[in-house]
Amino acid sequence: MIIFNARLMGKKVISRIIILTITGLFLSSCFGPSGYYKIVNKTKQVKYAELKLNIDDSNIPKKGSGISIDIKPISSVNNQIYPQFRMDVPFHYDVHYTVRECNRYECWNKEKTRVETNALSNVPIFPYPAFEVKISNNTDHVLKFNNTVLAMEDGSGNLYDAMNKKSSKIFVNTAVNKFLKNFGLSAKQIKSAYDASEIYLNQQSISLLDENFKVLPNKTKIGYMVFQTGNYNYNAYEKFLLQQESLDIQLYEIPIEVDQAGKITKTESYSFKFDVGVLNKNVDYKIKVFVPTK
Repeated sequence: MIIFNARLMGKKVISRIIILTITGLFLSSCFGPSGYYKIVNKTKQVKYAELKLNIDDSNIPKKGSGISIDIKPISSVNNQIYPQFRMDVPFHYDVHYTVRECNRYECWNKEKTRVETNALSNVPIFPYPAFEVKISNNTDHVLKFNNTVLAMEDGSGNLYDAMNKKSSKIFVNTAVNKFLKNFGLSAKQIKSAYDASEIYLNQQSISLLDENFKVLPNKTKIGYMVFQTGNYNYNAYEKFLLQQESLDIQLYEIPIEVDQAGKITKTESYSFKFDVGVLNKNVDYKIKVFVPTK
């Protein structure tokens, strides 16, 4: 009888070991291996477009003409020094959900709403590429641009008109709406998600080179030329630039002489050709890596 009980106990122990082993294997298959996550620093090479002025193929104001113009491109290579061209946009949206409520006698579904808040980071309030234009007026008359034609021509001959305040508002509304749509908001949610007035104020603080731009006699003023190429985010801007061989910034019919009555007697046209090259930059980034434990 003692021998029988010992054998019986041995079988029970073996059965328990088998059950525990199977349970462990099952839990491992369900929950995966044990371990922890750590942050690893990585580096990758990214291509950026670099714009360089081609003086030989440009028509720049000559010394003694009464005006001087200096143009600097703004793109992904140097946009960090132009923080006024981007901003964070806070937004909110309603989330509708259903809860189950009960009393002593019955249960029912009740519709509720909560407000979620978030923010879009570094939203471009003007498109790239943009150009910083420094104009010195060494004449004795006000330099007005109300009749000047400003354009950008790409390497394929496509022309883009310079944007003004009105078209800039349309651009930034479209850009923010696209960002919010990618975030997952519906068209109905987007309509009331953000306050555009602060964005417009930021735009107004930047002096665009448009029909309202003017430079007083013997003064220097900085304005910005921006062009809508049909793109609304940084990846699209960079893709557009990398497809170009050159960009030609054109300023037509700038009044350099006027008579005593203020009537324009002489105009000049100028162009600034920028060759587009490729700049390879190392970009640091972080990834989360799973480290299994033994």
